Amino acid sequence: MKKKAKKKANKNPFRIIIGIILLIKWICFDWIVERLSIKSYHYLVLINYDKTFELSKELVDAICTYPEINYKPRKYHFITKVYYGIKVVSAKSISKINFKSMVSAAIYPELSLNENPLVLIDEGKDRILDSFNSLLIRFENSKVPNFLSYMKDFFEIDYGFICNCKDNGYLDDTLHDDHNKTWSRDNKKICEGFLKDVYPVNILNSTHVQNSLIDKIKEDERMGKIDSSVDGYLIWNVDPSNIRYARRVCKKMGLLI
Repeated sequence: MKKKAKKKANKNPFRIIIGIILLIKWICFDWIVERLSIKSYHYLVLINYDKTFELSKELVDAICTYPEINYKPRKYHFITKVYYGIKVVSAKSISKINFKSMVSAAIYPELSLNENPLVLIDEGKDRILDSFNSLLIRFENSKVPNFLSYMKDFFEIDYGFICNCKDNGYLDDTLHDDHNKTWSRDNKKICEGFLKDVYPVNILNSTHVQNSLIDKIKEDERMGKIDSSVDGYLIWNVDPSNIRYARRVCKKMGLLI
């Protein structure tokens, strides 16, 4: 009788289920903890097509000292025009930099250079594929119109958007591989009023503001809303849950590259 009771106990389905759960937890615990701890950052991407500009201390300072951003970097990382070497400069020595010999500037978090930059400014010169200037900024605050007004004296914006990038991913991949479309391709089409994609926040200039698109946004709630117009830029907000819908609509309208 005792042997039969032991056999029944060993075959208890609840013990088997608990054992499976504990096994899964043991295998997946580290992965689950890692995934839950990953943060998603907003990056503001501003692009100026076919209009090269020179890096300057004023531009870098304007971004870092903006009240809503307020980065206080200890070091700046520059890419030089000569052999594309890297030059690291302390904040105290930045006034001594020869900006004319630099093509890009980056500010990274203190922990590691492997992380995505807080700020990346690129002249767009001496490239084979790219022919535009760009500013990439980790932007926690949603007051985009205020920042655009602030930046107008330092950087002329032709097109912009806000994208998400998780801190374990690479911002470069987010920008270049989004929907298998290289963001440096078909620049002329962007200048003619086409959109690269639909994002939660879209910054459009007068070239992109077509009556058909504006009318569609006004008549269809799922297309989002026009948040504001700032110095010729139109801020078009789309709820993340409606991005796919808005993308399909824009594609049917022939507005996407």
